Amino acid sequence: KMEDGGPGGQELDVLLNVARQLMNSDPGGGSATATRTTATPQAVLQELQSMLAVVASHLTPYHLRQAQQVLTDLQKHVSNQSQAARPKFSFRSGASRQQPTLSTSATPATTTSSATSTPTSTSTPTPAPTSTTTPTSASTLTPTSLITQPTEPTIRIEDKGDVQICNVRDQMIETTLSEGVARAKCLLLGLQNSRITLCGCVGTAHFERLDNCHIQLGPAIYSVLVTDCVDCTFALASQQIRIHSSKRCSFALLVRSNPIMEHCTQLRFGVYQPFYPQFEQQQQVHLGITDKTNKWDQVQDFDCLHHTTSPNWSTYTTAGVENTVT
Repeated sequence: KMEDGGPGGQELDVLLNVARQLMNSDPGGGSATATRTTATPQAVLQELQSMLAVVASHLTPYHLRQAQQVLTDLQKHVSNQSQAARPKFSFRSGASRQQPTLSTSATPATTTSSATSTPTSTSTPTPAPTSTTTPTSASTLTPTSLITQPTEPTIRIEDKGDVQICNVRDQMIETTLSEGVARAKCLLLGLQNSRITLCGCVGTAHFERLDNCHIQLGPAIYSVLVTDCVDCTFALASQQIRIHSSKRCSFALLVRSNPIMEHCTQLRFGVYQPFYPQFEQQQQVHLGITDKTNKWDQVQDFDCLHHTTSPNWSTYTTAGVENTVT
């Protein structure tokens, strides 16, 4: 399944077989025949995600899609188990609704709301319209533990580097993240009309249900997943970037493997422009991507694998792109 010289092919096949056994096995049954299947589905998911992020560029498009399908199925299997064990919540409306959680670290950060004129790190974000639907699961590309997705308005930036900004609107947030945190996770969920600028590195990033937002992020060491986003602009740098069910979005990319899109329309791709002074040094250490190895315009549209060109995406020049941080 691997191209000649591709690393980890046998190991990836073993992990894929283990994942299939876990999904097909009876939860109450005995131990799996293979020693490795005694691991929990979560552990196998994490190992498979990490392995796929490393070898993705060496797989043929057909086998890459097969591996990603197994990965998606296993993630759904883990998510269903988590949902079954999760306590039920009662949703309230009006005055009984909880106020958003705001937690910041000692890391320099500035959080402002466009509805106020006084910059403050304790401003109360305006909640976005609530939904009674259960949030979708975390990124299938996350090589660490699954990200817990809040259902309430939340802004949380932790010392260890984790970022959660969820279910708010009309926000303008700019912060410098802790350095050297390879396992840090960034989750932006359910945002509207907001501008988020994160200077620094994270391990993985997951952007879901964003509407009319402008997102700038430093190096994401492993992978980025974008899902259900509309009318947004992104500046992203990572080993692997995957986009699902999104439309009318622009992406400025620095990426080692081919960007992957599925069930998307009217996407535009351009070249990533650094927006803070430390970016180049950080990306050389964690990504090492050059102008020649940047595959920003080599997009794989899984809805058009048998066509020479896809009508769902185009490229754009970077002239006039804003560099907002100095």
